[in-house]
Amino acid sequence: MITTFQTVAAHLAEVTAEQIGRCHRITDFQAKPVVDFYKVENERGDLNADGEILEYEVRYEAELGFSCTCKSGQYGFHNVHHASGVCKHVRWSVAAAIEERQAMQEIAHKQAAEEEARRQDLEAGTRPHRLEIAGREATPREYARVMAAQGTPPTEAEIKRDQKCYAPKPFKII
Repeated sequence: MITTFQTVAAHLAEVTAEQIGRCHRITDFQAKPVVDFYKVENERGDLNADGEILEYEVRYEAELGFSCTCKSGQYGFHNVHHASGVCKHVRWSVAAAIEERQAMQEIAHKQAAEEEARRQDLEAGTRPHRLEIAGREATPREYARVMAAQGTPPTEAEIKRDQKCYAPKPFKII
């Protein structure tokens, strides 16, 4: 029986943020077709022969299911007693993949909303000027508030001072 992504995803309650942080997505552009897989750092901090942190490769193929280069994965997960049927490295990498997908969806939704706001502003012709507040483009509401702001009316003393300053002066040649 092939263990699917959904089967593993249903058993991720105990995966922590630290464990997800041990996973690194790799894209192999040399493979045809291009393949994505995860490298997962070992939990104990063991080092390989080159003195680098030992990492396990977790891959998924629709026909074969999951594979991992850890000892359990090398034997087809036969000694795994977890409900998911796969080793912890696979569970961690699935949790990392789900977290990454959610983050990418949030970014896409945010960008779509910003693009929609820009499109509406351009269609309505409401923004003849670009306005930035705290290093970001102002929202339509902020833009309307700033552009509609009225200055304080001049005081009586300011009016009299300006009238005297700008009053016509008699013309004299000598």
